[in-house]
Amino acid sequence: MTDPIQRFEPGEAGGPPSFANRIVRAAFDLKLLVVLGALLLIGVGIWSFTRLPVDAYPDLSPTMVEITTQWPGKAAEEVERLVTVPIEREMNGVERVKVVRSISLYGLSDIRITFIDGTDPYFARQRVLEHLPNASVPAGVSPGI
Repeated sequence: MTDPIQRFEPGEAGGPPSFANRIVRAAFDLKLLVVLGALLLIGVGIWSFTRLPVDAYPDLSPTMVEITTQWPGKAAEEVERLVTVPIEREMNGVERVKVVRSISLYGLSDIRITFIDGTDPYFARQRVLEHLPNASVPAGVSPGI
């Protein structure tokens, strides 16, 4: 009976066996150890998979805080000049802000503050709430988050 794996000894067929050849030879010689290692690897993989926190729909959006202010009956230009711009100026002092965007419509101001990735949403809201009262807006106008 012939061995299905042709073994090369040093000096045969052009020199000593390569590193890969020695690994394959060891795997065939130590079959039980290879099977136990594979089962251990599969077991650790299954255990890790069960502990992996996975959401069905992960939230990939950055942390954002939106300030909406209503001032009924006023033109968009007035809302922009007297409400939106003062709030934007005040929000420039908030930490970890990436971008501030706004839109002013007839009787409505909407400001979106986007924070740097990894910012805690509660921290972002707290910082905006701390800076919001410092904005000088007309009497009777109350911005809200």
